Formats: sequence, structure tokens, C-alpha cells
Amino acid sequence: MEITPFSQRSLDGEGSEMLLDFKKAHQQDLKAIAEILARISHQSPEKVEILLETMLKQLIEPKTPFYETATPTERAQAFRDWASSHDRGSALLSDYAVSRDSIYDDE
Repeated sequence: MEITPFSQRSLDGEGSEMLLDFKKAHQQDLKAIAEILARISHQSPEKVEILLETMLKQLIEPKTPFYETATPTERAQAFRDWASSHDRGSALLSDYAVSRDSIYDDE
């Protein structure tokens, strides 16, 4: 199965300099990976290359933390999602357990 050289096809698209350098340095390995994935997944080489490109971007490019890019509405929704992911049926602490008296007990 002959496919276009992975790095040549992918380098023509957009990408960070870090990703481009990585693809140039590992051109043969990436081509071999794409060929193997296409063969064992019964997918077209083009589709495999697109998916591999996406995965490489996620692995190589530095990520900006969510809190730096999210709007206040997105952060509020993320907090609500996080809060609702917790079990509401868990045992609650008693008032004494969260009081100052329990912290500074004279025992």
C-alpha cells in the first residue's frame, strides 16, 4: 500500500513550528506508523494521516490551561458540571465536625 509521504502531506498544512520540526525529524517513523494503522484498521491512509495529525498536535503542542481561555460563563458551567459529578448521597459531616470546637478540642 503506497501512501503519500506523511511529513510532506502534513507539512503543507498549518501547524506550529514545534510540530513541524517534530514531523521533519520523525518523517520515516510517522510514515511507518500511518501505514501500519491503515493496514490494521482497514481505514484509508488519508483518514489515518488526518487522525494521526490531530493526535500529534495534542501530544506535541503546549496546551493553554482552561482557566486562561474560558469565559466566565464557561468556567461557571465547568464548575457546575464538576459539582454535579459528585455523589449527593454521601454522608454529610455533622455541625460539630466542621465547628471550631472540634478543631481546638481540649483533650
